[in-house]
Amino acid sequence: MKRVIRLYESMPSWAQLFIGSFIPAITFYMAAVLSAWVAQTASVEGWHMVALYGFVFAVFFAILVFAAKSFILVREQARVEQEQERETFLHAYTLCDRTITDALRALHAVNISPGELIEKFTTSLDHIQRAVDAAYNTFEAAYGKHVRTEDRIDFEVTFMTKSYLDGHITIPACANRDGRSPRSMVLRRQKPTIYDTTETAAIYRADRPTVRVVENTKAVKTYAELYPGETDRIRSSVIYPVLSESNELLGTLVVHCDKPGFFTAAKEKYWCDLMEVFAKRIALHKRKLDILCQVQPPQPLSIQLPLSKPF
Repeated sequence: MKRVIRLYESMPSWAQLFIGSFIPAITFYMAAVLSAWVAQTASVEGWHMVALYGFVFAVFFAILVFAAKSFILVREQARVEQEQERETFLHAYTLCDRTITDALRALHAVNISPGELIEKFTTSLDHIQRAVDAAYNTFEAAYGKHVRTEDRIDFEVTFMTKSYLDGHITIPACANRDGRSPRSMVLRRQKPTIYDTTETAAIYRADRPTVRVVENTKAVKTYAELYPGETDRIRSSVIYPVLSESNELLGTLVVHCDKPGFFTAAKEKYWCDLMEVFAKRIALHKRKLDILCQVQPPQPLSIQLPLSKPF
């Protein structure tokens, strides 16, 4: 049905108008033919055959009406879904723009220390956390609200990357309804390699990092549980690679939810477009952090500000 609707929507306006006008014409013609046929059948075979044929026609007509109503209903659902996707994109950009406004507001501090100078004018982990928060708030606002608690979808957004301290995968930024760090980060203290079996680790090992959509974690045998019962909470996931301008893998932006089948491969393009909004912003600050961590000055770093104004 959805394929038929997509084909219909792809037609030019004149073709859609022609089809819409052609269907009532056929209906009117069939009604005229039926009227003549009923009169002829009644005179030859009697009214009992007319009743039988009428019943068969009624069933056929009901099926036809059902198909037409289903077409209209599915088309309306597709329209509503597209409208929600557009609103979700707008909300995503709004939240990302709000993080920029907050950064502008933070520049008005009077006495800026050297540490604050790096954070406010270069980057910090807080900038990545804000992008992760924006991603979580986008999913929460678009899909995570429901009047019934049991029907609500709970999301968790994490940024996974390799640690500057031990070189193993870690989660420096996350956001969820409870505002708590993932349980696996507690276990990582004793086992730094805990994330080596995750989908993020598989993306790091791949020759070409690509998005991974897990429709149902319980149905994927290779989906590793980091602790018992994790897949009871994480039922569907999308793991999106965060890339630099040279396609270097900087980490992954991961969105989990507790509803199986929420993330589907059929909508992979939509999820990629939405995740890229946040991934680009995370990539910028991650690359800045990479460069700052590589700087090893032999003495305290001094910054010579330009004496002349640029314009």
